[in-house]
Amino acid sequence: MPNDRGFPMRILAIEPAGFKGHKKFNAYFLRCLRGIGKVTFVAPSDYLTSCDVDTRADIPESLLRHNSKFGARWSAIRVLDYILKNIRLDDYDAIVFLAYETISFSLRWPKGRKTFLFEHNNIEDALGSVVKTFFYKHISANCTHLTLLNHSAQYIQNAYRRSAVYIPHPYYRAGVSDSGIPIEPISPPNLSSHKIKIFSPSTSTPQSVQGELKKYVTTTNGKYHAIFKGNITAKGEDWETSPFFKNYENLMQSCDRVFLGACFEYRVSGVAYEALSYGKIIAHLDSPFARELMKDYPHLLFPIKAVSDISELSIDPEKMDEDHRQYLIDHSFLSICEKIRSILT
Repeated sequence: MPNDRGFPMRILAIEPAGFKGHKKFNAYFLRCLRGIGKVTFVAPSDYLTSCDVDTRADIPESLLRHNSKFGARWSAIRVLDYILKNIRLDDYDAIVFLAYETISFSLRWPKGRKTFLFEHNNIEDALGSVVKTFFYKHISANCTHLTLLNHSAQYIQNAYRRSAVYIPHPYYRAGVSDSGIPIEPISPPNLSSHKIKIFSPSTSTPQSVQGELKKYVTTTNGKYHAIFKGNITAKGEDWETSPFFKNYENLMQSCDRVFLGACFEYRVSGVAYEALSYGKIIAHLDSPFARELMKDYPHLLFPIKAVSDISELSIDPEKMDEDHRQYLIDHSFLSICEKIRSILT
């Protein structure tokens, strides 16, 4: 995409902290930005080194070292100071922060500089802190906030009077084209009444709720088998738990139900998007995040008040398939890239 001078658009993409949990997300959007223009990627020197970008600008490791919350914030300030000192921002047509820390960004980033900010936990963090709310309000009006939930964009517009645009959350599964068309056959849901596999891998689901899931499946005479995130590795006849899953993708692909027990308001669950990409039935305790997804995919998401309600889901395989195929298109690579292109240009 050429800029107004007829040259390829020059994009500065910044990942100031090198979040390990954002690697797939960042690699996805770097690929998207690469399709729009020439990308310079600013990140820690050992972060996503194999990504295909035009230029890299490494953040020195010494700036990232810290051992406290205060140290982390001071580190974030130093990183921004380093970027402002060593990178000529006027050389770029668009500046995109793939993530940012609220207080340091509010304090250091030039107020007159048009910038695009991907929102992750920033809004939810601000709601729980008077200090962060203050600094969030003072982020420049020249920034456009890119949110992964539509109601998050609406909240920023109404509460902070700032520009905000909804970007669909990507999925990373194989077997689907860039346009969202399945390359491999889609497996029908398991409607058997025996050994239905429930996968509950979210770190955000409270351990007390995971415990309720474990207790419930042991009372169902073998109808359910639960695999859930826990603090230790252990196994029973109808359940198993682990602090991490090496075969996560296989478990997601082979399970029959996904359980979400966290209450998110303005942040999202990557587990939910991965489950939707495989067309999984999601049983969730009520939350604004889940209600938002239900508006578009009502035959894949089922609100429950208690873990035991997971046995009362009214499932329509044909409608599920329709919702699944629509989700793959709505959140496809080409759909998301077109949205990003329209915002940046």
